[in-house]
Amino acid sequence: MAIVAVAARVVAWLWATPGLALEPTEAMAVAANLEGGLGFVFVQYDAPYAAWKEPLWIALVAVLRRLLGPGDGPVLALQWACGTGVALAVATLALRLLGSRRLALGAGTLAAVNPFLVHYDTRYAHPLSFDVLLFLLLVLAIGRATAGGSTSGAALAGIGCGLALWQRATLLGAAAGAWSASALASRRGNRTRLARLGLGSLALAVVLVLPWVVRNQIVVGRPLLTSDFAHILWLGNNPLSNGTYGDAGGIRVFDVAPQPFRRTVIGQPEMVQHDVFFAAFRRFVSEQPRAYLRLAAARVQGFFWYPPAAGVRHTGWRVTLYRLAYETLLVAGLLGLALRLRRGGPEALRAAAPLLGAVLGLAAVHALTALDLKHRVPFEMALCVFAPELLRRRGPR
Repeated sequence: MAIVAVAARVVAWLWATPGLALEPTEAMAVAANLEGGLGFVFVQYDAPYAAWKEPLWIALVAVLRRLLGPGDGPVLALQWACGTGVALAVATLALRLLGSRRLALGAGTLAAVNPFLVHYDTRYAHPLSFDVLLFLLLVLAIGRATAGGSTSGAALAGIGCGLALWQRATLLGAAAGAWSASALASRRGNRTRLARLGLGSLALAVVLVLPWVVRNQIVVGRPLLTSDFAHILWLGNNPLSNGTYGDAGGIRVFDVAPQPFRRTVIGQPEMVQHDVFFAAFRRFVSEQPRAYLRLAAARVQGFFWYPPAAGVRHTGWRVTLYRLAYETLLVAGLLGLALRLRRGGPEALRAAAPLLGAVLGLAAVHALTALDLKHRVPFEMALCVFAPELLRRRGPR
């Protein structure tokens, strides 16, 4: 399985990556500044941001490049290791939920060759596989905690969630969804205990990420996980938005926004930009609540199907390959889930609840904020877990 994951990335890197070089992303700009001694800084709309995003992947890349040298090698190694880890985590989840090593191997193989992850791991310097791996490890930890019902298991899940929040604040929604679904699916007499364990685990996670929040309070004067959150809220929710970051042509909404609004943002200090975006978001929600709800509903549909303008930045064959792979996986995964729940009954539902709840929690977060196609890759991994159930051999009755 690990060999398949690496082989898929080697082939894609050699075949489809122009000049065998990764395309840099915003996170890489911060990592380069950190590596170069300039600090945790990203310039956005002509203003230096000191609390732009959560720091974990950025710090890892900076350390690796300092130790191993500049260039794409350390980033490729990290991304491919995470992509391999995703395949192994999916296989572990499938073994736990389907109870078959053969089916678990199939699930891990599906994840290993997922075209979206393979494309990102070989085309962009981006933490997508790292984010998905953290999501899966979080589900595994919560699943173990809910199955055992122990305080120590909940504490370990809280520690894992706290670590994940140093990378993606949205994973708090996934964790909350996993605990909530587990409590609802549990036996009636166990629901209150699981709810208490979940609340304690989530509280511990928040405590563990507080040092970053305190750092931002000191540096930018606000207790934030990321100062870019208001910007993301506005991108997904304004009169020009289709619910994603861009318009129908994939152009970022800010680039087509009215000039008077742009002038209130460009060149202003980091927290002034934050406040302008947040005020515009609140104004949109209060003045056009139905439009906001329509965008939220469109994002729910887009999370499980396709968001507006999906694929506009890619060539035809890539879009065709991804659509074919995703739609096949969607049908197989949903049928596999239905079969597993029918065959396994309430126990199968209780075992699957952390994964299903985490996906729904993540979908809810993006429904309320903004959505990009990459945000639903954890759902694709859940489909990979259940799709092999279709291959289960049924003995004679």
